[in-house]
Amino acid sequence: MANIIPLSISSSEYTTVKSTFTSKMALKYNIQIHSIIRVEMPKHIINNHKAYKKKNPNLRCAQYFHGTKHVCAIRSLNNSNFCQPNVACSVCGIIRTGFKLNNGGVWFSPDAWYSHSYTNLGPDSSRTMFIVDVVGAANSSGSENYVAYAEAIMPRYLIVYSG
Repeated sequence: MANIIPLSISSSEYTTVKSTFTSKMALKYNIQIHSIIRVEMPKHIINNHKAYKKKNPNLRCAQYFHGTKHVCAIRSLNNSNFCQPNVACSVCGIIRTGFKLNNGGVWFSPDAWYSHSYTNLGPDSSRTMFIVDVVGAANSSGSENYVAYAEAIMPRYLIVYSG
């Protein structure tokens, strides 16, 4: 399971991630960030991602947004209160085991505002979006990208917000 670390709002890392997210969202939505959480995946997922990058040196690695649904009280999420594995909470599932391929792949967008449409208002009236590193996303349209290999995806941050 991943280790999650809430970032301090006074840290430069928080400021950088917030700027990346809000610069893409401010065009379409009035948002409020509740927290930004660094996601440190387990070693085997990190090693699989590194091996995939090494095996595919001609593929570009870039940061994308992945909006997803949650059923838990995400604002109080910490390393000891993830949803149980049998609960259909996409956020806790990604943090627990990394991305799983549904229908052959996973969709991402370089635009946070586009990924916003894949989020839901959870029980605490907040939304969630991951910032992920993706190796070799195939651009299938102007706003979304598709990846067919779980090893190509590395969650880096989880943004909890409303708006």
